[in-house]
Amino acid sequence: MCGGGFATIPRYFGTHFVGAIHGRLLTAWATAGIVGPGVVNDIREAQIAAGVPGPTLYTGTMYVRRHSG
Repeated sequence: MCGGGFATIPRYFGTHFVGAIHGRLLTAWATAGIVGPGVVNDIREAQIAAGVPGPTLYTGTMYVRRHSG
């Protein structure tokens, strides 16, 4: 799937800056991979502090994820 995504980048953004665009894309993915789990954990910890019962702890994180993209 990533290969297909990389193959379509020049079609949408042009071929002149394809290297820079791929670099920014990889940087964004890496940042999301590092920061994302921490954000989910912070939301979960806030729900635990608010007294949310165990089975519904991740409901808020799924809501944020579904509406952010």
